[in-house]
Amino acid sequence: MKKELKKMQLFFCSAYILSLPFLNVLNLPVTGKKLQPPEIVFCFLAILSLSDLWRKRQKLIDGILDWSILFWLLALVTSAISSSQKHSWLEILGTFYLCCLYFIFKVIINKENLEFLKNSYLWSASIASTFGIAGWTLTRFGIHTILAWPTTQPYPYIGLFGRAKAFTTNPNMLASVLGVALLILISDLQKARSLKSWKLIMFFLIGIGFALTLSKQLIPLVIGTLVLLLITQKEKNFFFKASITGACAVFLFFYLIMTHFLFLGKNPNWSMLQKEAYAENKIIGEFSGYNIALTNYSVNKRACWEAIKRKFPEGLGPGLFNQFVGTLKKEGLYPDYFHNYDPHNTYLGTLAELGLLGGIALILLIISIISKLYAISKETKLNQYYALLTAILPQLAWKQ
Repeated sequence: MKKELKKMQLFFCSAYILSLPFLNVLNLPVTGKKLQPPEIVFCFLAILSLSDLWRKRQKLIDGILDWSILFWLLALVTSAISSSQKHSWLEILGTFYLCCLYFIFKVIINKENLEFLKNSYLWSASIASTFGIAGWTLTRFGIHTILAWPTTQPYPYIGLFGRAKAFTTNPNMLASVLGVALLILISDLQKARSLKSWKLIMFFLIGIGFALTLSKQLIPLVIGTLVLLLITQKEKNFFFKASITGACAVFLFFYLIMTHFLFLGKNPNWSMLQKEAYAENKIIGEFSGYNIALTNYSVNKRACWEAIKRKFPEGLGPGLFNQFVGTLKKEGLYPDYFHNYDPHNTYLGTLAELGLLGGIALILLIISIISKLYAISKETKLNQYYALLTAILPQLAWKQ
């Protein structure tokens, strides 16, 4: 019975991972787009896991990372009570779901099934990439589907190209999914010095899909690859370490500049920029003959600072930044042709919505993740996984 239950848990873990590419396929009457295949699979996984935990009386919370996650939930609840808005509690439900998912995977994953679940992720990414490539290919023939942004939608510096997104919400989301898979394959390549034929096919398939997203996630992927090389390289002299560290710093600087400022010609197409909500329709400076405008990422950070000034230390409330943007529009402090964006920044967004307590929770979470990685690094058998997890962090940490 125990073995059968473990097999079922592992099956639904794998099914959940395989369902990750399908984040934007359902639009149900009551839940709208909030309920997608991953959430449906999670319900079955949660029932199995809860029954197993109840039977074994297994200790669930153990270590600084677990307590940091619970403190994050406390910060959310405290801020929601302060805001007194129903939307904040719906936001908490989404976070609670992710926390439950973490604890379930923590209980189920072990050294024996880690490879199986890692391969499940590779298959999941391959499926997502296949749909993305198919959608992008269709756009080249003028057939626009949910699988890609159309060629009629311009992109800065590139023009009318189209961007793959498969069944995710946007191209950057697809790139994040595929980027992690590429790092897994690069890690496998470093470890074995070669890839099995099916993994080699996956590498090219996922790589093509990633390229067709035209995503800024390319830079975190490059940095992650360099981090992976830095950790796993056995012979590490000072020049090697300095070169890799310097390269990471240069790429990060380039990433921050290009995502926060748009470099335009002498006669910018302001109507296009307004329509696509890429940048403010005013020039803030000039560099080497190019006009410079602030992108929506910069504008959102400015809005975050405004929220922090007005609502510190309690914060706006979970998920209420979009409403605050609406207020700024009425005050003329936010472009009215922009969408009511999310913060698009983990750090300032947390301070804006959750206030001081959220900021403390985020710092604790970062410290606990670093501490957990350090503990993993001490286990010789898991050294490659430590390197991989560390390399994946840039994909998650530098959200604009």
